[in-house]
Amino acid sequence: DVAPSRGLGDVYKRQIIGLLLLVAILYVGREIPKKLAATKINTISYAGYNLKVPAIYKTNIENDVLNIKADYFESNESIGIQLYQDSYNNVLKSFKQLQDTNQIITDLKEETYEDEKFIVASYKLKENQGIIAIKKATNNEVFWTQTMTRTYDRGKVLIKEAIPMVMSANKNSHSLEAVSYTHLTLPTKLEV
Repeated sequence: DVAPSRGLGDVYKRQIIGLLLLVAILYVGREIPKKLAATKINTISYAGYNLKVPAIYKTNIENDVLNIKADYFESNESIGIQLYQDSYNNVLKSFKQLQDTNQIITDLKEETYEDEKFIVASYKLKENQGIIAIKKATNNEVFWTQTMTRTYDRGKVLIKEAIPMVMSANKNSHSLEAVSYTHLTLPTKLEV
């Protein structure tokens, strides 16, 4: 006895299912290294602080700015983190003035991420748009995080990637602290 033919429909169904399975395997195979790299964390020392940066990002420090890029960023996209010597309230006041006079800042608000306040501003500068997020570091220092993108929406995506890095910042125990020597008594007479 010979089994009856199933027809071409069953053959095509099996081919489509096989093709979909192959596409899924290839996609997952490409995504797994990215996911693994995202779980590996590098500690970057910057301006007396340690920041935790996922290994998928490439970093370099240039002109006192920690520049962050990734392979999936477009050529004109970047994230910059800078330690800025000013108080959180002064920066907020300056940003409000820029917004009120329609200069660069197009939107401004305070947002909270994991119980920490950030100034979040949208900006437009020539053909570039992006998001700036400011977080207090100390009383006289703030972390200035800025995305450089072509659209605000893309800037929002990148700033959400950068905020955890800034929130991980803690003082580097090897950084030099200012020390007051006014309490020391220096000898007035040198004995030989």
